[in-house]
Amino acid sequence: LVLAEEGRNLWTCKDAVGATPFWWHRVSEERVLVGTDQGVRISEDGGCSWSAPDGLAGQLTSFSVNPRPGLPLELIATTGADGEPNHVLRSLDGGLTWISVLSIEDADIWRAVWDRAGSELIAEVVLESGVTMLYRSIDGGTTWLDSPLALGEWRSVGLFGPSLDDQSLWLTALSPSGEFVLGRLAWDLGGEIEALRSFPNLITAFVEEQDLLHIVVLFSEYMTW
Repeated sequence: LVLAEEGRNLWTCKDAVGATPFWWHRVSEERVLVGTDQGVRISEDGGCSWSAPDGLAGQLTSFSVNPRPGLPLELIATTGADGEPNHVLRSLDGGLTWISVLSIEDADIWRAVWDRAGSELIAEVVLESGVTMLYRSIDGGTTWLDSPLALGEWRSVGLFGPSLDDQSLWLTALSPSGEFVLGRLAWDLGGEIEALRSFPNLITAFVEEQDLLHIVVLFSEYMTW
């Protein structure tokens, strides 16, 4: 893991994390979180030394983290581990301690995304069979609605978050025919996926800006649609 600023390497911590990193999140000038194949790792000195926080986030593979809008110290992380229950985890102290707010047996929880107000969550759960289920909480993860949405033969491969008007959920899905598709669902998870456009490879980044969509496709080009 390398920090660079204005073309200069400020520090290099190769192998210092002690695990394979998947994502990083800067909580403050000194505190940095990294999600790895062995759980979340936290640094209090800008990234030069690392430790495991308290709770399940320090043990299970961590696939994503999202701060709650307007509350930068409240974080949601998701986990995946073979042979273990997996979780949506919450931290109220910027990643120092974590508790489980959703536990699922025999499934990975790839990502959880907030609505823009920071009051609702949607979590992406992939069962061992490959079936994707979307779980929704309308109270910030305290409780979860009893009727998750099953995507049927579609396979979600990444939630991007809410549309600008908070009415839809953007996601990338693998269609029944094997194409990567940019799609959207009603935020309340009613109805079916609206498939907007197919791509030859996975969409890795996506930003909605008024009437423009900015898309980065793996092994392809940046494009504005």
